Amino acid sequence: MRYALDVLDKYGDNTWLGYVGRQSANGSIDGEWPVAYHGTTDPRAAEIVRSGGLDLGKGNRFTFGYGIYCTPDPKTALYYASPYEHNGKNYKLIVQARVDPFHREIVPKSQHGLAGLDDYWIIKKNDAIRPYGICVFPC
Repeated sequence: MRYALDVLDKYGDNTWLGYVGRQSANGSIDGEWPVAYHGTTDPRAAEIVRSGGLDLGKGNRFTFGYGIYCTPDPKTALYYASPYEHNGKNYKLIVQARVDPFHREIVPKSQHGLAGLDDYWIIKKNDAIRPYGICVFPC
């Protein structure tokens, strides 16, 4: 289940979201930021929704350098999400976001060495990652 966050017009124009603009030859919108996913916990997801974003200062695992870690693959983000219980059932949460491609560092899956996981993206500026959805997965 995916829950959309109200971000339309929040950052000025909506080009980063792929909402308006000219379509490029590859089918995306010129200026559209790529989609990324960030595994999180239930209390942290609520804080992200309330505050309107991810916060570099809240991180605690920086294996490949200081930054907000995300990935283009939701399965990789789920690996890092912490399960929580609600009404007797277990779930994991991941944040769906858009990332400024000019402010991401890519850690290729060949470098991190964890089988079955995709690339990591490290974002070093709070305003270079914009959450726009929360995805809930049953465990």
